[in-house]
Amino acid sequence: MKSTFLKQAFRIGFLVALLAALAIGQDIDLKDRFEAEYRAWKEQVGEITPSSSPHYNEHMTEIVKMGVPALPLIIEKMEKHEYEWDFQLKFAFSLITRKTFEKEDWPEGKPGGAHTKAAMYIDWWHNGLKDTENSFNRHYQEWKKYQEEKNFEEAEKKLRNIKNLGIAAIPFMIEKIKEGDLEFIKKISDHTNESLNENASRDECIAWWNENRDKYTIVQDE
Repeated sequence: MKSTFLKQAFRIGFLVALLAALAIGQDIDLKDRFEAEYRAWKEQVGEITPSSSPHYNEHMTEIVKMGVPALPLIIEKMEKHEYEWDFQLKFAFSLITRKTFEKEDWPEGKPGGAHTKAAMYIDWWHNGLKDTENSFNRHYQEWKKYQEEKNFEEAEKKLRNIKNLGIAAIPFMIEKIKEGDLEFIKKISDHTNESLNENASRDECIAWWNENRDKYTIVQDE
């Protein structure tokens, strides 16, 4: 009996080690691919001025295709800022996260600045992301209130506020869809380039989420 137990323990330990090794291998592969596209991006951008440089080129497109796992790597580049145009990686970061800043989020006197926006994404990554659920709940409650008051203009603004939270809000949208708030299906469809059909039913949406949650869930290392 002891021998059987040891064999089972060994098998479990082996599987855990194998899965860990595969995960590490995937991380290394992702980092290698990211660095290759990053270097190619830098070479193509060259020394041209920001006003005329094609900062969003095919190499940045490849970085965007890496999706959520590339976010920490993008943040690292923007934080270190070893290359003069690293702040332009904000394009890739915004296209992956779909996070949009509200007018009141911008520092006074610095609306729309490229360097400022990159700094805002860095701050959001470290501080704002973890507050997404609270922000979602606040906007959601206000949205319901305006709906009940038939103040549809303000209700639409609150839906826009929720959409501007980006893909980080999708898990909370899904929970509301389960409760019958189907308006969020269109918002999720927009955030995922129609990976979810905007005309999907409640059940189709839930099934889609069960298959795709890992692709659109942002998890940060503690």
